[in-house]
Amino acid sequence: WTAWLAELGGSPPAFIDQSFYRVTGKGQALTLTGASIVTGAQETQVRLNGGTLGAHYTVTNRIVASTGDEDERSFKVLIRQG
Repeated sequence: WTAWLAELGGSPPAFIDQSFYRVTGKGQALTLTGASIVTGAQETQVRLNGGTLGAHYTVTNRIVASTGDEDERSFKVLIRQG
């Protein structure tokens, strides 16, 4: 989020005001815990738990910046045995 927030500009600089995570996919639920805004309100983090072996999930993070602008980013997760 750091580069996107910098593009928004502003004085003071834009920061993450709200962050919402969601997960989609088939199989046993992949759970999200400990979602938080970190690093001077420029980044977010979440812990993933569970899931079904071999299942694919998409984790999406939607944020609202201090400017009121909104954006969302997603990443894919494949559950494999370690």
